[in-house]
Amino acid sequence: MMREDASVDRLMFEGTPTSSAGQYALSLSQDELNEYSHNREKWYRQRFAYPPDNPLIFVKWGGPDIHAEGDMQKLAWDWLEQERARTKCNIYIPEVYKIFRYKRRTFLLMQFVKATPIRWLFDGEDPFWLDHEDECDDIMAEAIELLSRMPVPGDATVGRYSSARTYFKHPIFKHHEACLIYKDVQEMEDHFNRVAIIRFGMRPPPEIMTVNFRDEPLVYCYSDLQDENFLFEKDDNGRPRLWLVDFEHAAFLPISFLSHAVVRNRWYTTQPIQDRLTTLPQHNLPVMFGIQDIFGIAASNIGFTQEQRDELRRANVRHDIRT
Repeated sequence: MMREDASVDRLMFEGTPTSSAGQYALSLSQDELNEYSHNREKWYRQRFAYPPDNPLIFVKWGGPDIHAEGDMQKLAWDWLEQERARTKCNIYIPEVYKIFRYKRRTFLLMQFVKATPIRWLFDGEDPFWLDHEDECDDIMAEAIELLSRMPVPGDATVGRYSSARTYFKHPIFKHHEACLIYKDVQEMEDHFNRVAIIRFGMRPPPEIMTVNFRDEPLVYCYSDLQDENFLFEKDDNGRPRLWLVDFEHAAFLPISFLSHAVVRNRWYTTQPIQDRLTTLPQHNLPVMFGIQDIFGIAASNIGFTQEQRDELRRANVRHDIRT
């Protein structure tokens, strides 16, 4: 996809929602939302429900990452709309209404969801949710699996599918963020294997361990499996309905990255999802766990080539100039 200038105010996306909340989102002025974000930024994370007294929409704001997140969320929303028509699955994603940049901030406006994180439900005593725990676990695993079956855009490469040039996010990295914008899977595999040599290099051949991502398909990898991203409510027929939220960690990645996210998940959702997604490949995981250990303690440029180190320096200089 074409890359964009992150310093220019502009509209990136505007949907055609039919709901009253969507129409309300499109009617809001950029000045109004920008002013409200400034009033809250000292005390809150970069997100808010709006209007505060009776929320109709949910807003996230920040830098180009927000644009990329919105693009990945739109892809997921479109795909699940198609799947729901075919399979009648009860999995939903908040609709993206609008993405725009204004005064060096990017805003993502989406549907506000009145649902409850799964952990809160099963920590309570409501007999409905206790009776439907297995069904909820099935739906969570189904959501991850359905997203992984999304057709990959023909011009997509590793990372987020967006004109916003950003580092993708995944739990394997320090602070959950890649330190390179990889041009393809081969570059990422080479980087990982240089780090693997650091981790396992004391072992003699053929025991030195490496990853192989080239032979794997790219899949839509939703890797932020924390409890608060799986929200449930009862639908009109009295069945559990899942709302999957927060697409900050969504990217097109080799399928081993989805395996890693599922196995290394440490939330309430861990065991239910692991027990149901048993066919995910495991062959790269031992090496990926070792690489994750190194990423966690080393400098951000660990395993870089000199060319990559130079590019990182140039990127940091450009960032300093912009800010």
